[in-house]
Amino acid sequence: MHRRMLLTERLLNKARRTARYKGYRRKRAFYIPERNDDMELTELLNKIKTLFNANDTKQLTDRLIDVSINNDFKYHKSFVDIVGDLKTDWLQMIYQYYEADREDKKQDYTPKTIGVLLCQLLGECSKVYDQCAGSGSLTIQYWSQHPDTEFICEELDENVMPYLLFNLSVRNIKGYVVRKDILADETYHCYKLTKGERFSMVSEIDRLDVDYSNISGCISNPPYNIKWQHPMFAAFDNRFAEYGVPPENNANYAFMLNALNKAERCAFILPNGVLSAGGPEQGIRKEMVNGNIIDTVITLPDRMFVSTSIPTCIVILDKKRKGNKVHMVDMRQQCAQEVREQKGQYGSNSHTNRVYKKEFNVFTPNNIKRCLDAIKAADPITEFYSHPSIKDIESLDYILMPSRYIDIAYKTIHRDIKDIVNDINNNVRDKNVTKITINESLAKGIGMYDIYELQERSNKMMREWNESVKHLGIAVDEEHFIRVSKNKNEIKIEQQDKEIASELIMQIINSWKAHIMYLNNKQNILLAELRDVLLEKLMSGEIEV
Repeated sequence: MHRRMLLTERLLNKARRTARYKGYRRKRAFYIPERNDDMELTELLNKIKTLFNANDTKQLTDRLIDVSINNDFKYHKSFVDIVGDLKTDWLQMIYQYYEADREDKKQDYTPKTIGVLLCQLLGECSKVYDQCAGSGSLTIQYWSQHPDTEFICEELDENVMPYLLFNLSVRNIKGYVVRKDILADETYHCYKLTKGERFSMVSEIDRLDVDYSNISGCISNPPYNIKWQHPMFAAFDNRFAEYGVPPENNANYAFMLNALNKAERCAFILPNGVLSAGGPEQGIRKEMVNGNIIDTVITLPDRMFVSTSIPTCIVILDKKRKGNKVHMVDMRQQCAQEVREQKGQYGSNSHTNRVYKKEFNVFTPNNIKRCLDAIKAADPITEFYSHPSIKDIESLDYILMPSRYIDIAYKTIHRDIKDIVNDINNNVRDKNVTKITINESLAKGIGMYDIYELQERSNKMMREWNESVKHLGIAVDEEHFIRVSKNKNEIKIEQQDKEIASELIMQIINSWKAHIMYLNNKQNILLAELRDVLLEKLMSGEIEV
């Protein structure tokens, strides 16, 4: 019964996505994630499909859930015979290439060498929570270093759940797999994995039977920069009560606070934006710094992920850490290049017989050792390491970019120009969410005309600058958050952005509502007084109606 429900739910969601993106053809890259074996992706897929009697990846997904729930271990044994090395997430390669939903769900799975570094940074834990587990690659990396660890893996996407269940079962991992909307805190399906002689037994359980006690560590590579919806009474939610509620237009800090609510020490892979974002996120970051729970920040090299060019970092939070200095590591140049080859998957023979190459950055064992050694020694002389105090970070407005605290003399490192311009335009967009139109004389009288003039000077400079750099394919957006008019006594406030809610307008609306309620109450009192006076005069015959 449960299997039918799970398959039906998966098919419905697939149909919804198909309808939503009708006419859109997803581009697929012709390379596979890093691996320690020369098995080509097509060869791997064909062997796995043959093993599970599947004609395509959809059937493979269905067969994986069947085999996992029914504990049909003959498939587990044959799978091990095919792949050999269980320290590599072979199924991730297949799922990421053929099934991952990068447009809607921002699925881009963890490169192996980042996972190795992340798990070593977390340290040894008896019970680990894998938030947004995907196919289980981070769990597999941690298990390969600490095979006796118990895991709780939470993942929302029902399409990847069969891969996750089989991955844990075939490695004889103990723990739980939970299909859950983490941010909404809604649980759908729960499974328990019981360690066996060689493979884990999978059984479906009630959500109340999942043992979340004594979680000492968390590993997480959540989807980046997604929107979310505040749960009801978010300010009183245990996850957000201490540090604040993250904004709905970006869930990065929501994922961090959810994990922090479950584990003492948390290791995240996140976009660099979490290190310098303003607004409510800056307030949360300030509380974290002042609360002395930020242990380590590492900026990562670009071109490590298969499908995202977003600059990324590792952040380690620790509620029981000692000392008041933060380990800052700039690993953007501490890497090696790797060329990956992959045959074309679609089209004519001229395409499928062609080998495509793409270059990626990876961490070598020596790169990882240098990073860990620098953190252990806490030696600020190291050219890519620093350990600023809380006061140092406070002096830089709680920005956590390691490059702000490291004097890199041997080479100046800058972000890509387009990334910087995108951040500037995002800032301009935030400014332009609310537009004020005001009479010129009023503006001068209350000191707002200076802001208008500053906006106009800035726009003139940006138009000139855009013209000079247009050959680079970049442009800074104009600001239009204030306009002056000749209309007498005009003051108008507008919401200009269809996607971002104006906090200023919401504040004005709430103040207006409170003021109207006050005036309504006052008016009711006056009406009652008028009623009493009229009634008395009518009764006495002093007036007639």
